[in-house]
Amino acid sequence: MKKDWIRLPLSAPEEEISYPRICAHRGIPAAAPENTLPGFAYAIAMGADEIEFDVRTTADGALVVCHDPTIDRTTDRTGAVNALTLEEIRPADAGVKCSPAYAGTKIPLLEEVFFHFAKRTVMNIHVYASVDWNEPKSEEYDPVAFAEIVGLIRKYGCEDHCYIAGDVDVLKTAIKLAPDLKRCCLGGVSDFTMVEKAIEYKCHKAQFTKGFVTPEMIEKAHDHGICCNIFWANEGEEARHFVEMGFDTILTDNYLVVAKALGRSLEQQ
Repeated sequence: MKKDWIRLPLSAPEEEISYPRICAHRGIPAAAPENTLPGFAYAIAMGADEIEFDVRTTADGALVVCHDPTIDRTTDRTGAVNALTLEEIRPADAGVKCSPAYAGTKIPLLEEVFFHFAKRTVMNIHVYASVDWNEPKSEEYDPVAFAEIVGLIRKYGCEDHCYIAGDVDVLKTAIKLAPDLKRCCLGGVSDFTMVEKAIEYKCHKAQFTKGFVTPEMIEKAHDHGICCNIFWANEGEEARHFVEMGFDTILTDNYLVVAKALGRSLEQQ
């Protein structure tokens, strides 16, 4: 691992940060390439309470940070993450499509994110099964890959600065292999059963998608001590509306707009 190239202040542990929070979804895609080290650095430097990012496994088992099942949309190359080796993925340019200023930016390894930003913010770690979105998932997430994720969390001392977000397959594996880590439910979106699944898997949080949540679901989650994330709000008025509805954390692609709407300032960070 290269020498740390950035110095950012340490963050308080997850449980000590007040609500409502703003979570920088994949960094700040409105200003920097998504799911990259520059994007995360920008979000943290601007004062984001949390950053959210996505973890997938390559063909040779490496843990990389990439949202889509392929690298087609975000890089200058093509191919499915689970069909490419790390050696094949690393030459891909994950910055040039955002701006020529970011040309040469790489898809980061999960460990690189921890190396540079451990305990600098809360990490909302979205774990994806190593399949295409349209392919059926296994009953449980790969225990070998999950053990590696947990190993990195512990190596960098981030147990109190992160939570694992995933569908039921991930939650099942998480509660078996690392019950001490906070969990965030992403399952049960389309059939409005997310709160029930969050309760079943003893989750600390539930991450709703707008259009698939009711006030009753928020109330039920809060009654069971479950914090409510909402994906997503990129406009100030909508972000304020979600806070008024009772959401605890707002995910956004445009941190600065939402921060301003919620009364944040750089002096407060």
